[in-house]
Amino acid sequence: MDKEEKRIKHLEFIEGVINRMASNSFQMKNWMVVCVAALITANSAQPSIPILLALLPVIVFCYYDVRYLQEEKMYRDLYEEVSKENNEVELFNMDASKFKSKHSLWSVFKSWSIWPLYVFVISAILIIHWWPTFIDWISKQFCCCCN
Repeated sequence: MDKEEKRIKHLEFIEGVINRMASNSFQMKNWMVVCVAALITANSAQPSIPILLALLPVIVFCYYDVRYLQEEKMYRDLYEEVSKENNEVELFNMDASKFKSKHSLWSVFKSWSIWPLYVFVISAILIIHWWPTFIDWISKQFCCCCN
């Protein structure tokens, strides 16, 4: 196996890691939706279960999702570096940690695939939590028969 074939095989290994990270990130979103839906359903059936408990899986899965996307971005950078003709990367080196400083957790959170979903879900949970209070307040403010 010559050096070019080894480099191509190395790129295939990196592609495999990138695909697994993308798949794991997608799974985090799926599990978050399932857990939040289950907790909201449990709250509607048993109101003693606090609806704000649904924020816990959102925060946990958001963290894991951000970490998977961060790893994916680091491996994309490694792929880009290995794909260059005259690179200094040791063959079959899978260490992408040198790209970590380029992709902070906060910068990854601001990605279009992360923040809109999690901000929407958190907002929905908070609206569900405070909706009865808001309706009660509105009815007391504007209903002439309730005063």
